[in-house]
Amino acid sequence: MKKILSLGKQDWLKGYAISQYSELGGLFYAAGGIDIWRFPGALIPGYPATDLSGAVIADNPVTFQGVIVGNVGYMFVYGSVGKIYRLATASDSGLALAKTVANSQGQGLALLGGKLIYVQNTQVGTATSLDAATATDISFTDNAATGLTSVANHPIVIGADKNAYIGDDDGVARFDGVTTLTLDVFTVPTDEEVRALANDGYYLVVGTGGDSVNTGLATGKSKVYFWDMGANTPLRIWEVNGDLNALIAYDGNTYAFTTGGIYVCNISQPPILLLDNTLLNLPEATSVDIWRGMIGWGSTNVFYTFGSIDRRFPKVLAAPFSGIGTAVTGLKVWNAGRSNSKLYVGSSTNKLYVMKTGVQTSVNAQTVKIDLKRCWKITGIKIHTQPLASGDSLTVDVIGDKDTNIINGQTFTFSSDGAVTSKFINTLNTSVDNRTEEISIKLTFSAGSVYVKRVDLFGEPERDYYAER
Repeated sequence: MKKILSLGKQDWLKGYAISQYSELGGLFYAAGGIDIWRFPGALIPGYPATDLSGAVIADNPVTFQGVIVGNVGYMFVYGSVGKIYRLATASDSGLALAKTVANSQGQGLALLGGKLIYVQNTQVGTATSLDAATATDISFTDNAATGLTSVANHPIVIGADKNAYIGDDDGVARFDGVTTLTLDVFTVPTDEEVRALANDGYYLVVGTGGDSVNTGLATGKSKVYFWDMGANTPLRIWEVNGDLNALIAYDGNTYAFTTGGIYVCNISQPPILLLDNTLLNLPEATSVDIWRGMIGWGSTNVFYTFGSIDRRFPKVLAAPFSGIGTAVTGLKVWNAGRSNSKLYVGSSTNKLYVMKTGVQTSVNAQTVKIDLKRCWKITGIKIHTQPLASGDSLTVDVIGDKDTNIINGQTFTFSSDGAVTSKFINTLNTSVDNRTEEISIKLTFSAGSVYVKRVDLFGEPERDYYAER
């Protein structure tokens, strides 16, 4: 019996492959809810989603804004029908409805000059006394400035000049945070509408898509504008494929999320397709933020990341969180100190979740089809972990090239194996042929907190395999 394959350490950090038949660019064919960066070098699930909604959340959380007042952190959440909630972030407690905005569909939130700015259908509101003892004691001014076009999407971002910029149909408005709202400081053609805004540190980046009324923009095309916040003239215009729905500026680049994929560009570099949604079968992003130095986005039930926690590691696609519910409607990363780093997520089922502690269970990491270079008779697999603790349980499957389980649903558990660090499994499925030229290994984290450090596959060379096929 020979060791024919060993996976671990650097292999776990390879992320998703482009398909189950490709060993290049990633190890995993499926790994939703597996956080490869949580303890680099060990395979472990990500945080579970903790539902904070209670009986308080009555709409879909769309926009988030973190605030620190007097060393106390709060998260403000703007819902899809105009409800504004407040949550104390230190303990994720005290979730309360602070305000119901009459003429809003849960649009933009931003922080400027100590004020919370919330955008409504036709006007801009401000809020002060954000740390009031009771959320309803926060001072809200709905009509701090008026005149916006009545549309459902008003993205907002604070520009490099410390003004708030608000998407307003086919224009951008400037708000000083007090009372002055200047409309159409930047405009785009009438067959476009402003979908997203970003501040790259120097320029305001404006992402547009086809206008829902004036549909003259070419089907399946969107635009990214770079503007210096001066004259109403863009310095650069790039075109991307797909319907744009989110922008984020990070590390000198702007990432544009469209229905066709994720593009990366800056004022001097035209858009390059970073990830193709159709090839990878990824749902389109609904909200974007920076998680552990990587771009992260939510979609249906899953939070994806692209990048690396350290420049010495390659950039990879991963999916550290799953089980969020249905479509992700909004998200926010909160980094108020190392011990308080967490992810807030809103879903389309009127739910607010936080990912911050614990280990998700019933998730699996399955490798791509790994070419063994010749035919082998599989004889066993050995799992190496940290010492198992009470409640730990891992299920192991080894799948051959006929998509049949050579090793089927075998378990490695504390209750049966004790506080050990490895287990050799040679219980083969006698109803299937154990000869194969390629292999896929599936690890299901059934319960507890199992840290997988290495997996070794064993077998014997099969010389007559080809003649018998």
